Amino acid sequence: MARSEFDVHLGAGRLLFVKTDCRPEHRRGTFLVHLWPADPDDLPPHSKQYGFENRFFRFPRLAYEIGERCVAGVGFPGYPIRRALVGRSFRRAGDSGYEHVWQVEFSPSDEDGRKSGGPRAGGRTPHQGG
Repeated sequence: MARSEFDVHLGAGRLLFVKTDCRPEHRRGTFLVHLWPADPDDLPPHSKQYGFENRFFRFPRLAYEIGERCVAGVGFPGYPIRRALVGRSFRRAGDSGYEHVWQVEFSPSDEDGRKSGGPRAGGRTPHQGG
């Protein structure tokens, strides 16, 4: 499990985003999910130019509210994942970049399930997709 604004759990081929005491501001923006395959040839054609697969989502499209808890899940592709970057971001006005509220980078093969890169707030990265 990686801890940040949301706890991110990996299990049964899915990433689960869980937030206790979830408020409307926690559900705003785009949740990014960038997945790097163990073998780059496994990427779908539309993702090969970026080197990772983008499975971003927005609440409430893939999310549920259970009491004061928010839960969202994203399935992994059918190939082994080497690295994952997950987080939440907002599009910057008049800019092609995104402002990150939080992000965590980890390897799904981390034995103890802890984050390997740690949460990083702020910063900009290009974002593929809508």
